[in-house]
Amino acid sequence: MFDLLCDDVHIIGCGRIGSNLAVSLIENNFPIRVLHLYDPDRIIKCDSKNILFSDEDMCLGKYKVEYIRDYIDSNFDSHPIIHIHRILVDEKVKGSFVFDCRDRKDKKLSSNLKISLDDSILILDSLQNKFVEDYHSYSLTEVQYVKQAMSFIIDYLKKEQYLIKRKILIDLNFNEEVILLEENS
Repeated sequence: MFDLLCDDVHIIGCGRIGSNLAVSLIENNFPIRVLHLYDPDRIIKCDSKNILFSDEDMCLGKYKVEYIRDYIDSNFDSHPIIHIHRILVDEKVKGSFVFDCRDRKDKKLSSNLKISLDDSILILDSLQNKFVEDYHSYSLTEVQYVKQAMSFIIDYLKKEQYLIKRKILIDLNFNEEVILLEENS
């Protein structure tokens, strides 16, 4: 199982994917010691399609990372130490496990897993030596797809599938998985 006991986990980009990933990791009792959240943005629109940022009175105008930290503090008795970073990350982050959940990925940031969700299409990329700049997240994703994506990601992590260096596409409508690219071992 994905074991980060005594290690630091970094989530770069705390919008729809990163925010829900942070909560899902805690809900599923991943043994994370320190959770780092990175995002320079404030919440400018509360979105009912984003599970966490749907309460306008609570979230509007707050920094995403502060809102997520406060949400976790008030909803979980036990959770990792949370460090927030209100910065734009455009270089390597040193950490035990780095999730890149930004809308736009680039080759400047090295991560263990790049995650993108565009409507019902989930892309998980654990490739280390290849980079194809084709990530985006523009379509508004329905809540059901965010929930399905989180469930798939948690299962993917528990089964340690991120150790297989590949880029996969998952169609959440049909629960179909396609390998787009795979590194030779």
